[in-house]
Amino acid sequence: MPLPVTVLIRGETGTGKELVARAIYQHSNRASQPFIAVNCAAIPETCWKANCSAMSAVRTRAALARRVGRFEQASLGTILPR
Repeated sequence: MPLPVTVLIRGETGTGKELVARAIYQHSNRASQPFIAVNCAAIPETCWKANCSAMSAVRTRAALARRVGRFEQASLGTILPR
């Protein structure tokens, strides 16, 4: 049975850090839960709260719709900021 540990994967761009993270994830107790990779550089500073928070609201033409943030999508799973 895998032990709960925190892992830090470091390396230059293009060295396969996400592949290593996915391999660790696939052999973990969380493998049946979501794996969410987030490209942090692609999220403008003004949109961080809406993209990552547990709950955010987006106004549509007809009504106020609930939008699921990245942390809520990864609930009980794994989130990989990259």
